[in-house]
Amino acid sequence: MSVVAAMEHYRDVYGGYPATEAAQLLFVLAGRDIRHQNSQQRAFLEITEGMCDREGRLLDGWRRPFIVAYSNGTQFLVIHSWGKNGQDDGGRNDDTMLVKALRGEP
Repeated sequence: MSVVAAMEHYRDVYGGYPATEAAQLLFVLAGRDIRHQNSQQRAFLEITEGMCDREGRLLDGWRRPFIVAYSNGTQFLVIHSWGKNGQDDGGRNDDTMLVKALRGEP
């Protein structure tokens, strides 16, 4: 299941998106109850080896953390990789970015 699909499933169960920082988002989606954001400790996302680092940051194909921008106050999830060169090229060259509009309240 993708991060976006896990977010939507979480929303269906809890009636909204996790009110957590981007750095803790994967842990909450994986079933940890951080700041009472997953009281049922349901796993919406399976974290496989190599998918994230010890701090819970999602890793790109070059083992560098994606830049994840998420706030419960917005309706967008942004996942950005600086690509193979590891430099912010302003979304050009080898940079990749996913911008996903999240659904509104159920």
